[in-house]
Amino acid sequence: VTGTVDELPSATLDRTDRRTDRLVKARGVLMGGPQAPWNPTDRCLHLVDIENLLGNPRPADTQQAVEVFEAYLTAAVWRPGDLVVVASNPGLMKTLAFQLPDIPCSRRCVRGQDGADRLLLQAVPNHLSTRFSRLVIGSGDGIFT
Repeated sequence: VTGTVDELPSATLDRTDRRTDRLVKARGVLMGGPQAPWNPTDRCLHLVDIENLLGNPRPADTQQAVEVFEAYLTAAVWRPGDLVVVASNPGLMKTLAFQLPDIPCSRRCVRGQDGADRLLLQAVPNHLSTRFSRLVIGSGDGIFT
């Protein structure tokens, strides 16, 4: 698929949800005017260990987790077309699964120490460098260094 952002079908941009639209506009991605040609490899892979970003695998407040995820998206300069993988323990993902902003993402859960980290490492697709121009890891764990 080639063309400008304005020429892409709206389903491709997934702008149907108001929260998604707000996040997109906050990043200045779809603000109108001339756009650079869309390149399928001009995408980012986001690997997010939400437990680690929260600093707690069992937060008392689900809203805090949602706010941390939204802050991550802003800091990481998320754009439509990016691939987002979020990992956590099953208990946290159960409460978050339908609370996260309507950003297309893969939600994965696992039990055990460093389980989310290992899941995120397994989520890295083949041919990473030909499919993505950027990789952003939302975690503070040393396993990714």
